[in-house]
Amino acid sequence: MSMTKVTSGIIDTVDASKITGTMPAIDGSALTNLPAGGITEADHWYLTADFQGNATPIASNLARRGSHWAPLGTGMTQTNGLFSFPSTGSWLVQCNSWITSMVHSQGNGIYIRTTQDGTNMSWNNMARSGIYKHSGNYPSETSIFAHLMFNVVDVATHKVDFAFGAGQGSEICKGNNSYDYTYFTFIKLA
Repeated sequence: MSMTKVTSGIIDTVDASKITGTMPAIDGSALTNLPAGGITEADHWYLTADFQGNATPIASNLARRGSHWAPLGTGMTQTNGLFSFPSTGSWLVQCNSWITSMVHSQGNGIYIRTTQDGTNMSWNNMARSGIYKHSGNYPSETSIFAHLMFNVVDVATHKVDFAFGAGQGSEICKGNNSYDYTYFTFIKLA
């Protein structure tokens, strides 16, 4: 194996077997303008108990998963289902919901809603996932997933919440203290 050495614009090839001794450690402390690497913020919340029917927003029985998770970075804050971001940037927001119905059901959905107006709180349905029809003959269960990318420019005005649409009104959005049936994930990508 050989190594290449540049001296005064002349390229020399050095036989690696001739190199002896300890090489100095490379110290990157003097390097500037390098982008930060890796994920610096991530959080995970879940629904602790079932609820039945529509919810706009899903505002109760929300908790941070504490038994096996601590937020990376500052973490999200939540008041009455309104989630606030700890920092600006590009965020991946995800929601998974487990739906149960004991009767014929149609038009169930989970919504991720955003606002960029901290005064009037004008909400936009930015992501939706759902199922149109459950069986009318057997109890039905399904999982639905929605996600979006949200550019948080101002933490005071850019917020997110989640809504559940029960097609017939009797459907149940599952929650549990031990399992993540319905959960919400927030990851800052940049």
